[in-house]
Amino acid sequence: MTTPSQLLSLEQQKQSLEKELSHSLSELKCEAARCQDLENHLWNADEKIQELLQVAKEKSGAPHQIQALGKQVEESQAIAKTLREVAVLSDSKRALEDNVQQLLNSVEELTTELEQKQDRLGCLQKEIVDRKYAVSSGAGKLRAMILKAAQDAGGKADQYRRTPPGKLQDVQNICCEVTLDVRQHLRFLEALNKLEKQRHDEEKRKMLLQAVRSRPQGYNAEQLKQRAHDL
Repeated sequence: MTTPSQLLSLEQQKQSLEKELSHSLSELKCEAARCQDLENHLWNADEKIQELLQVAKEKSGAPHQIQALGKQVEESQAIAKTLREVAVLSDSKRALEDNVQQLLNSVEELTTELEQKQDRLGCLQKEIVDRKYAVSSGAGKLRAMILKAAQDAGGKADQYRRTPPGKLQDVQNICCEVTLDVRQHLRFLEALNKLEKQRHDEEKRKMLLQAVRSRPQGYNAEQLKQRAHDL
């Protein structure tokens, strides 16, 4: 049986995972913005290289072209370094996406488990109310039966006191019948209690069998006892 404290613990775990998910999404957005900036930088560097190449073609043989080519080499090296950084950022982005997906799956599983336990708790509460009503109704009927038996016994006693000596045997027979009737009622109630206890024990046995059959492969004896206790 799931207790309200366990439900509260699951709710807290769910909130913690949602916070972690929000933080991971924020980091993912920052990495995406950084990747976009690097891509823009690469485009600008590529355009600049194209311009330098065009100038080198137009002014082939000029001394200053050597310096331009040196700068071009340096910029190419910078571009290669930037490309490596972009590759690293892409890997980080994919890792963050995988982490976010795992967090989403964990939140979904916890939400489903919490809903199932809430439904189970509602069913148990309804069953408790029904049994309480049945016990109250049975107690009322028992009080009415005992009161009726007492009234009948009192009436028979008065009749016994007013009966002439010659008819005492008939009155004694009637009192004996009343006594037997009350005893039969009591025996019936005892049998009813035994049947209720047997039904309750049978339900416990079925729940334990269900716990044994539904246990995972790695369960040991202590975990099985704890699961049976929870059920």
